[in-house]
Amino acid sequence: MKTGLLYIFLWQIVGTVSMAMAGDACRTVTIETIARHIPLPGGTEIVLKQEKASFCEVILNLEGSLVPVYASNDFVFAGQLFKNGTSVTQKTMAGIQDIAKDQQAKLQDNKAQEAEAQRRFFKQYIDVLDDLVSMRFQPVQTKGFIYAVTDPDCPYSRDLLDNLKKTAIEANLGIKVVVHPIIGDDSLEMAARAICHQYSYDAYADMEPTGGTPVVCESAKQLIELTEAFMEQANLLSVPAVVAQDGSWMVNSSDIDQIRQHLGLGPGEKSTMPGNSCPSNLNRQP
Repeated sequence: MKTGLLYIFLWQIVGTVSMAMAGDACRTVTIETIARHIPLPGGTEIVLKQEKASFCEVILNLEGSLVPVYASNDFVFAGQLFKNGTSVTQKTMAGIQDIAKDQQAKLQDNKAQEAEAQRRFFKQYIDVLDDLVSMRFQPVQTKGFIYAVTDPDCPYSRDLLDNLKKTAIEANLGIKVVVHPIIGDDSLEMAARAICHQYSYDAYADMEPTGGTPVVCESAKQLIELTEAFMEQANLLSVPAVVAQDGSWMVNSSDIDQIRQHLGLGPGEKSTMPGNSCPSNLNRQP
C-alpha cells in the first residue's frame, strides 16, 4: 500500500472536502471565512497562511496558543497532515517555535496588564463595590474585611466560600459577598432568591437551583443590574474574585492559597477545586 497522503482528522470537520482543489488555495481564506465554520474566541489572529498539498494550511493564534487548521471557503478541519509517513503539520509547527514563544510571552504580558488594570479599578471604586454587597460573614472579632464576588451556581464560588470562611476566622476578617450571576438562568434565579429573601452567608453558600418559577423582587433586579454594569466596567469576565478591603490586591479564581498569601497566612487545607473560575455567559466583549 502506498503511503501517499494520509489525513488524520482529530476534531471537527465542517462542509465537504474537495480533493481536486486547484490554484491558490489560500487566496480566499480569512479569519471571517474560518469563523463561518468553527467558533473562534475574540482576538484570534492568523499567524501563518500557506498552501500545502492543495490545502490552505493556516496557523491560528488562539489566546496565545498556536493551532494549525486546513481551510477553504467550504470547509475547515484541524489535525495533522501527513505525507510519505512524515507529519507536514509538525514540520510547520517546528519552524515557528520562536513565534509560539513570542505569542505566549505576549499573552502573559496582556494578562498581567489586565489584572493590574482591574486592581486599579477596584481600588479607585471600592466604595461603589461596597454598595453592591448582599450578605456578610462576621466573626466575633474582626480587624478588617475582604470582598468576595461570586455566582451562586458556580461550583468554584461555593468551594471558595467554604474555604474563605475558615480563612476569615483564622485571620479575624469579615467577608462581604457581592452576588454576580453570570453563568445562566439558574444562577440568575438563585441570585434573585438569595437577595429577595436576604439569605445569610451560610445559606447562600449552600444554595442549589430549584428549576421552579424565579423569585422576582425590585431590590434584586436593581442590585443585579448595577452589579453587572460595574463588573463590565471592571472587565471582570469570570468568578469568583476576592478583593482586598482597600482594593490593593485581588485574586480572580478560587485559589485560596494565593488569597492566604496576600493575607500573610501560610497554606490552608487542600482545595478540591484549586485556582479555577466560571467564565461569563453574558456575551460581553473583553
